[in-house]
Amino acid sequence: MVDAYDAIVIGGGILGVTTTYNLARAGQKVALLEANTIAKAASNNSFAWLNSHGKDPGPYHDLNVAGMKEYSSLEEQVHTVDVHRTGSLYWAASKADDDFLINRYNTLTSLDYAVEMMDREQAQQLEPCIKFPEIAEQVLFCNDEAWVDPPQIISALLGASSENIDIFENVSVQSFNKNGDVITDIKTTNGTFTADSIIICAGVSTGLLADSIQVPVPVNRKPGFLIVTSPVPPETLSRVVHHGRAAYTANVAKDDISCHLRPDISGGIRIGADLYDMAVDEKSIVDPIPSFAYELHDLAKSVLPALENTEIAKAHLGVRPIPADGFTVAGLLPQYKNAYVAVTHSAVTMGPLIGRLVSEEVLGNSPDPLLKEFRPERFSS
Repeated sequence: MVDAYDAIVIGGGILGVTTTYNLARAGQKVALLEANTIAKAASNNSFAWLNSHGKDPGPYHDLNVAGMKEYSSLEEQVHTVDVHRTGSLYWAASKADDDFLINRYNTLTSLDYAVEMMDREQAQQLEPCIKFPEIAEQVLFCNDEAWVDPPQIISALLGASSENIDIFENVSVQSFNKNGDVITDIKTTNGTFTADSIIICAGVSTGLLADSIQVPVPVNRKPGFLIVTSPVPPETLSRVVHHGRAAYTANVAKDDISCHLRPDISGGIRIGADLYDMAVDEKSIVDPIPSFAYELHDLAKSVLPALENTEIAKAHLGVRPIPADGFTVAGLLPQYKNAYVAVTHSAVTMGPLIGRLVSEEVLGNSPDPLLKEFRPERFSS
């Protein structure tokens, strides 16, 4: 038996679900295929901070800013979408950090980003429980940045358009059948599916799926590690905070003491650090909680002493997709008339935007100028 749909979306993370939602909202009958469980891969293991901080050059910065703004439209369409619009604070943990912070402020100002520089006393009023270091005489505040809980967003979107969506979990794609420049059907572990359009939003598996139909979309895999504490009083932390330089640079020293924290939907605090991302690989065991997680917990306590009496409630290991050149890949795949792709780092920031723009292409609209620099054909000879 062959199941027929208007569109098949492969991948149940934030990109796949926002694409599915937009197609279903337009009246398309959509099959959403997920190899594991919806919202349990990178989307569930993300710091999930909406930003365009340090995302140069211009077109990529603009795409991220547009992604941040797209959440307002999503909130208007689906009232259960919850965006925590509290802004983000950044400060230095060393003299080198301080110089970098000033340079970053100047860059963001030149890009018309919503940013201001405040003194430590002003920042302390915003976050009374933070222990700002003496070096942090100036604190960067990015007003429009926010955080979300991706599983909550995904659940809200699927619930809002459920009548046009069939969800298939634990279903893996085995092969694509083609007739010239058209994908005719997909063979899976749950039978064969056919549709007018195919959209690959499979995160770290996107490159392998595209390669199976002879289209290069190289995607690297980057493990990331986070912990979430036991619940704390709501006044403990109100927004995303970044202690030290590694929050906005790729250069991480072995003695780096930077980290980033935000409230978690569970009532605890979500904590990450670039140094501890480097401590894991895809095969790392995080249950039971590894010893280095307690080092990260201690580092966070030095920034937020109110965490002293908390425990680590959960450790998260996620594998993030990073296109080979570091930038978003979105749109119609070369060589095909009905196969599309969407993969990016910072998928939480840009997911609702890219999901809408790709779905509009599927529905017959011209590619949006925002995606001009991010087409998949840049990887084809």
